[in-house]
Amino acid sequence: MQLEFELSKEDYREAMRLHRRKNPDESDPPQLLNYVGFATTALGFLLLTVRPDGGGRVAPIVLIVLGLFIPLRQKSVMFAQIRRSWDEVERLLQPMIWSFGETVHISSALCEITYQWGYFVRSVEGTTVFLIYQTARQYLVIPKRAFESEVQLVKFRQLLAEKIVTPAVGFQVIPRS
Repeated sequence: MQLEFELSKEDYREAMRLHRRKNPDESDPPQLLNYVGFATTALGFLLLTVRPDGGGRVAPIVLIVLGLFIPLRQKSVMFAQIRRSWDEVERLLQPMIWSFGETVHISSALCEITYQWGYFVRSVEGTTVFLIYQTARQYLVIPKRAFESEVQLVKFRQLLAEKIVTPAVGFQVIPRS
């Protein structure tokens, strides 16, 4: 099977969204920081409305502002990272030819790479892209628009199911006879 395509910015965005959805167990320190921000805001509002000592308003307002600043800053940093990430890879995005057989062969004007199927640990299908994982966080993106027909798409799913075998974890226990 052979596919020709060039990744788009939308393919790249969808791949990142799909990766985040399919890997919810990854520890995400920025998400924890967001929770701290929300808790700080809630504490500020609580102190502002129910102060048994009748204290001032400056400290609760500072807590509220700080608590709101943290998640907003996190979001702006995340979007800036996505933009920088896209700018870094955009020059590498060339029309590519992918060939799937006993190996996976990728060629473009800038490179030529051949992978053995054993290099891949899993695949994930989204609404518009496939992700083929090399590690838990590193993946290759194949847009569904690259397939000529539904039949070719079904054959590709079967190929992925057949060729990408999840490695066994741990060791095999063999009973004594």
